[in-house]
Amino acid sequence: MSFIARAASVCALLGAASVHAAPTLLGLYTFEGANGNFTNVVDVSGNGKNPVTVASNGSVTVTTGGQGYQGEAARFTPSSGNVPNTGFEVDIDISPSQGDLTVGGWVKLMPTSATYGLNTFFGHDNGCWDRGLWYGSQGWEITGQANCNGPTQTNVTMPFDTWQFVAVSYSGTSATLYIDGVEQATAESHDSGFPGYGEGGSSLLRIGAFDGDSGTEPWEGFMDNVFIFRGALDATQVSAIHSLGADGILQVAGQQEVPEPGTLGLVGVAGLGLAMARRKRKAA
Repeated sequence: MSFIARAASVCALLGAASVHAAPTLLGLYTFEGANGNFTNVVDVSGNGKNPVTVASNGSVTVTTGGQGYQGEAARFTPSSGNVPNTGFEVDIDISPSQGDLTVGGWVKLMPTSATYGLNTFFGHDNGCWDRGLWYGSQGWEITGQANCNGPTQTNVTMPFDTWQFVAVSYSGTSATLYIDGVEQATAESHDSGFPGYGEGGSSLLRIGAFDGDSGTEPWEGFMDNVFIFRGALDATQVSAIHSLGADGILQVAGQQEVPEPGTLGLVGVAGLGLAMARRKRKAA
């Protein structure tokens, strides 16, 4: 087979590569360019869902020395456990009535000698148990079981003072937990507001605290590249984000063209084949 034929064959394989339907990116927070001032943090998804700090008890700041997973990060320093007004909020409704959802990012938990119990990645609770993700003595916990029963303890643990990629994908009444790109646990997921155990939850998403009203179970440590998708990402999409960081988030959202894992080598072979074919034709 000639070089041209081989290159054409490789290009055909690339064209046949599967492409995931792009879910909707609702918000993305990389914490870059804030110059240490949280009020400068913006939603880089382009949707204008800029965060608002509510950390009057303790603080939420932005690093300036490249302490994030990639570049800078948000640092959460609560003054004590179970206090109101901690973390930050964004105007995104994550209730099941709005559809399937995926929330994730890179986190580093750095607890002090004080024991705060659960440490909240995100939540929107306004009574009973609603969608959210916590870390405690039983590992990661996914909330929102029926009849106000929750959270679901997964016993999936993480090391302290170490960056870890975490994502939870909500599809219907099921939640799937991914750690470092690998599926680790599934749980029943309802949104049991109080009273009546029906549809509940605040319309505001709280990052770094459990409750939109009282701000309990604060996170202590860092977060980076926090993202919210409308749609339940699958294992391949979650793995791509874990591998590529912020670029992977934009790729999954269809906002940035990045070859799928496994195709980069084919691209190189195709380019080499075409180049060699041109040289041979020129020499002839």
